[in-house]
Order: sequence, then structure tokens, then C-alpha cells
Amino acid sequence: MLDQYTAYTTGTAQFNWLQSDLAATNKKWKIVVLHEPGWSANGGHPNNTFVQNQLEPLFEKYGVALVLAGHNHYYARAVVNGIQHLTIGTGGAPTYSPTIGQPNIVKTYQGTGFNKFEINGSTLTSWFLNNKGVVQDTFTLTR
Repeated sequence: MLDQYTAYTTGTAQFNWLQSDLAATNKKWKIVVLHEPGWSANGGHPNNTFVQNQLEPLFEKYGVALVLAGHNHYYARAVVNGIQHLTIGTGGAPTYSPTIGQPNIVKTYQGTGFNKFEINGSTLTSWFLNNKGVVQDTFTLTR
């Protein structure tokens, strides 16, 4: 989990910790949690280019499977270099309107809801459900 309101740029203690932690683990499921997503569906906040240009190469190099973020008050899923990036800002604040057709964004949902994950050995399944429990997006990863 990264604190994006404390220095996390290249060479800072937090960046170095992330790189060391990712390099040191041999765990199958590497999941990173941060506040601002690298890829946005607009309608709220723009892309975070530092995440795109500096953190994404670390995620790729060390086999991160999933990146979880908030910041934008909607659900969006981006797929970048095989890594799933979820923006889950659907907890109850007034929602933003995601813009369809943004680079790497494969699914959006405007409204409240929640994400459910299940890991069963080599398979991770994700479901995003709206506040009525209706599935709006799902995907499966295998490691």
C-alpha cells in the first residue's frame, strides 16, 4: 500500500521500499493499493502520469497482478501490459461521470457499488457489483 500524499517518487524512501518489497517476495499474488489510479476514465481526475511512467514498469518487472485505487468516484477497469488496474471509488460520495473510450479503460460504471475478490489457488476472480448486488464487471486471472 502506497501513501501518495507522502513523497513516493523515484529515489524516495517509499519508492525504494516498494521496489525492494516487490523484488524480495516470491508470492503468487502481488497486489498494490494506492489512492490515485494511473489510468483514469476522466470525469473527475486525470491520469496519474507518475504511476504510468515510473510505477508501472516496477509492476511489470516484479509480476504485480492487480492494482487497486480510488480517487475517482466511479468504477473503472484498465488493462495495461496484462495488469488489471481497478478504480473503485463507489462507496457513497456523489459519483463522477466516466468518459467512455479512454486509453486502456475496458469497463466503467457510474454509481455506488463494491468489489468482491476470491482467490482459489492459482485463480483470482473479481466481481464489481452495484448497490443492488447486480454484477457490472467480472474478470479472472490465472497464475
